[in-house]
Amino acid sequence: MKNKNNLPKTKTHSLAITRTVLNNGLTLVTEKIPNVESIALGIFVNAGSRDDSPDFSGTAHFMEHAVFRRSQKRTSRRIAGEFESMGAYTNAFTSQEYTCFYVRALKRHFRRTLNILFDITMNPMLLQKEIEKEQLIILEEIKSYEDDPEEYIFDLGDNIIFQNHPLGNPIIGTKESIDAIDSNILQQFHREYYKPDNIIITFVGDIEHQIVLNAISSLFGDLEAGNRVYTRIAPEAFMPMTLEMAKPVQQSHLLLGKRAASLKDEDRTALMIFNILYGDGMSSRLYQKLRDRHGIAYSIFSTLQMHSDAGVFYIYAATDTKKVRKTETMIFEQMNQILGEKLNRSEINRAKEQLKSSLIMDLESMSARMQSLAKNELLIGDHESVKEIIERIDAITLETVKDTAAKYFGDGLWSKAHIYPEK
Repeated sequence: MKNKNNLPKTKTHSLAITRTVLNNGLTLVTEKIPNVESIALGIFVNAGSRDDSPDFSGTAHFMEHAVFRRSQKRTSRRIAGEFESMGAYTNAFTSQEYTCFYVRALKRHFRRTLNILFDITMNPMLLQKEIEKEQLIILEEIKSYEDDPEEYIFDLGDNIIFQNHPLGNPIIGTKESIDAIDSNILQQFHREYYKPDNIIITFVGDIEHQIVLNAISSLFGDLEAGNRVYTRIAPEAFMPMTLEMAKPVQQSHLLLGKRAASLKDEDRTALMIFNILYGDGMSSRLYQKLRDRHGIAYSIFSTLQMHSDAGVFYIYAATDTKKVRKTETMIFEQMNQILGEKLNRSEINRAKEQLKSSLIMDLESMSARMQSLAKNELLIGDHESVKEIIERIDAITLETVKDTAAKYFGDGLWSKAHIYPEK
């Protein structure tokens, strides 16, 4: 009989969420949803673009692509064919803080889809000839991003907001760094980060936690934990910068950015409410004033991006080059009105209802729930019920929103990225 101290440690939350940590450090989090016939399964590796080597930015994203080329048991064609023969949908993505491989399938195919995900994530071949093929695909992907100024300018924004910190590197990498990545670099990255104590698996569906745990343990349980201590350095103090660039575009693209709250910061909820009333949506101040009333910008919005130890608040506008200065002036006028005058209580209430609806509607998506479990586990370290989410939002007062906005935006110091048409 095994010593009880060596058994996997399981914790059941007040929600239908159960968490077990295997002896090798792998974490499994499941949420049982009764009476559904489909499942959402995700393998999350705690390694994103901020973990790339400075000389090889884009490695985490490259790995996300490379594992689908060939595993020890399957070619890329067989991987795709096996998933599609079950009517399953699989995909992957890389963020600044983690990499996700996931599948949506019918619950009767749970074990088969898990076996394939295990094979491709834990046993990739990473052959040099396959890596060279994938390099060409990623280089084309970089070109497609650079051809989309609205997409590209946010990479520029991260670069000037975080400057020399890894959070400022593009997730996809650069042409130079992708050319430099080879099989050896990827194999080293896989050995370093694709270890059970650096992996979280999340599952949502109508299967009991113990059944999922047994299946996970049979595949992942014998893997050896890594001996690396995973540490991340928080960004240094914010220093505003300006970056301007000419490209073959028809409009000017303007991005104003500033550091904001992290996912663990108590200010995050108030900032989310502020973002909605200021620039997120058709009833926001930016949209109503700059687009609807004055027609000065076709696209105008604000967005709040939060990481585990930092956050960024961005304001984006696409407009005629001759109107850039006026657009920037009006953006700050709207900001200063909020900071300088009493906010409308009905405006705050509308933003709070929008936020609650957005968060709760997301929870009705199996994929979103699966990703939320992992994000909460990886970046926040806690899981909230719908009741707790609503209570957290309802607790924010008008004064809290105004004080929080003043705290982060009151000094008027902003970084700026500007893409303008070539002459």
